[in-house]
Amino acid sequence: MVKSILTTCFAMKLYERKPDSSYYQTYPEHVKTALQTAREGIVLLENKNNILPVKSSIANILLTGSFVEEIVSGGGAAEVEGYDNITMLQAIQDELGSRVKYIKEPTIDQIKSADIVLCNIGTTDSEGWDHPFALPDDQEQKVKLCVENNLNTVVIITSGRGIKMTDWNDKAAAVLYCWYPGQTGNVAIAEILSGNTNPSGKLPITIEKDFKDSPGYGYTQGEELYVGWNGEGEKAHPVYDVNYDEGVFIGYRWYEAKNIEPLYPFGYGLSYTSFEYEKVSVSKESFKENDEIELAVTIKNTGNVAGSEIVQIYIEDVESSVDRPIKELKGFSKIHLKNGESGEVKIILTSKDFSFWNPATKTWFAETGKFKIHIGSSSSDIKFIKEVILQ
Repeated sequence: MVKSILTTCFAMKLYERKPDSSYYQTYPEHVKTALQTAREGIVLLENKNNILPVKSSIANILLTGSFVEEIVSGGGAAEVEGYDNITMLQAIQDELGSRVKYIKEPTIDQIKSADIVLCNIGTTDSEGWDHPFALPDDQEQKVKLCVENNLNTVVIITSGRGIKMTDWNDKAAAVLYCWYPGQTGNVAIAEILSGNTNPSGKLPITIEKDFKDSPGYGYTQGEELYVGWNGEGEKAHPVYDVNYDEGVFIGYRWYEAKNIEPLYPFGYGLSYTSFEYEKVSVSKESFKENDEIELAVTIKNTGNVAGSEIVQIYIEDVESSVDRPIKELKGFSKIHLKNGESGEVKIILTSKDFSFWNPATKTWFAETGKFKIHIGSSSSDIKFIKEVILQ
């Protein structure tokens, strides 16, 4: 692996480049971009009784959890230290003030006496081996302890993958999926907790209820593989034979094809406001291979605060001659609206969006016939369906 990496570096003449200090001059812009990316990427999965954002009347906020005092970015190639890191503890205390009390291992009485509990759990993920769907036992016990002893528990998840949540997610007052938000990402988390940022992220994955629902369930364990580089990292991890029998039914396509209801579907994410999909128009209902179709979707912010919605476009091939997913994401667009404001999103589709890969001809092929265009806020929340015909 080292040889192939170095070969690429030499081929790109990376080692012939002279140091360029101009990159440092744009560092402030990098920080702004990193923060805005975190703001828009965090996904609100649950928000019972609008417990978030945290009300100003809340006086006693208990913060606890696993990654409150450290920056987590994952392991292996993803392990980056970053600059000017801001911990979750610092960010939340800066945003919510002296109301926040951090206790790493709180007692049941301390959990019960808090007005709100902010419980951070998560995983440290890396390439090189498969990770279990279940949380580590200490993480699972921590979140259960909080939700079972305080109904106002907000779960803040730091992870690079989907995790099993069915033993506690319905008891949590709110769930924020924050991924690995980066060096200033904890500021974004704090802003969302306070309401200074309205969450607008959508899930780029499907989170199933149980791993047995996954196409990866039933791997055959094989021999052990030596993985690691020092200390505790030098240990053997089980290797699995993985047959990709799901074919084109990857991700949300699998769950739809198998009629499996996930815990949280692909494209799902809540906001502190609400949106109404008012109308949709299609520029043409019959089109040819080189034509474009313009979709115009009108949305209204029907809530009390400004917010952003992501309009998602999925295509269904009604008359396909080959096995295809029920529908596939082919376009999306985010729109920001003030409370009470309406706006229009326009998305262009071409014949490529209606095509599939033909292994016989080794080309992308758009088959003539009837298609359905699904317009919605997630893969499972479809607001409009429009039929078109490819001639």
